[in-house]
Amino acid sequence: MFHIGVATQHPPLPDPSQLSLQGIDFIRQCLNIDPVKRPSAAELMDHPWMMAFREALKMFEEQELARTPDEEIHGDETMWENASVARVLNEKEELEEKHADQSTPPYEPLTPRDLTV
Repeated sequence: MFHIGVATQHPPLPDPSQLSLQGIDFIRQCLNIDPVKRPSAAELMDHPWMMAFREALKMFEEQELARTPDEEIHGDETMWENASVARVLNEKEELEEKHADQSTPPYEPLTPRDLTV
C-alpha cells in the first residue's frame, strides 16, 4: 500500500490467464493513482465484475438454503458446498451426542411464540 501511495503508476495487474478482463478492470480502477479519478467504494460496488459476483453469491446462498443437511455429498459439488454440509452434519451429531443421555429429543419443536419477531 505504501508503494501505491508514493508511486506514479499502479502495480502490475494480473494477466487474463489469471483473472477475467472485468476483474482486471476492477483492480485497475481500485488502484488508480489519482484519487480524483479513482472510483468510490459505492461506485466500485456497481462495477459489472462486482455485480456478477453478487449475483453468483446470491445464487449460491439460495442453493444452500434449499439444501437439507442429510443430502448426500456428491463428488462434483464445490468445496464450499461440501464444507457447509459437513459443518451442518457435525453440528447435528454434536447435538445428538449431547442429548443422548437425556430422555428429551435433541431438537425442541417450535411454538408460535418462537416465530414472533
